[in-house]
Amino acid sequence: MQQFEQTCRTQWEQSSPAAQVVRGYLEEVWNERRYHRASESLADEYGTGGAGGPTPGVGNAARFHEAFPDLHIQLDQVVTQADTVATWMTLHGTHLGTFRDHPPSGHAATWHEVGFWQVTSGKISSGHFLADMFGLRKQLGILPPDLT
Repeated sequence: MQQFEQTCRTQWEQSSPAAQVVRGYLEEVWNERRYHRASESLADEYGTGGAGGPTPGVGNAARFHEAFPDLHIQLDQVVTQADTVATWMTLHGTHLGTFRDHPPSGHAATWHEVGFWQVTSGKISSGHFLADMFGLRKQLGILPPDLT
């Protein structure tokens, strides 16, 4: 395992500047919960639903941290092409807070997510994500009865 971690660290040190920005954001804001550092990684135009600035990236992270206080994101694979970064991530956390109107279950869960990030002038300007919400909800026991 130690050699794998060393290999990953070496690959990151040699990765593109765009990939380093994405990694920095995930480590600082999501894994280390340093929300005040989001503006270093997120461009003013970053956001969803027409909202700009770093608030959407921080708000989403804070909501997940409330539901999963021990949430950790592991970057399994990163592919870059110019200023576009694709990530395959494994997320793990324990459901100890409300998640999308569902009370805490106390269950630990592991799920995967794919992200496509656009980096412009050294900051993340947009991101599109697809997470295994079905798998997550199944592990938490919060699927509708007709889907179990």
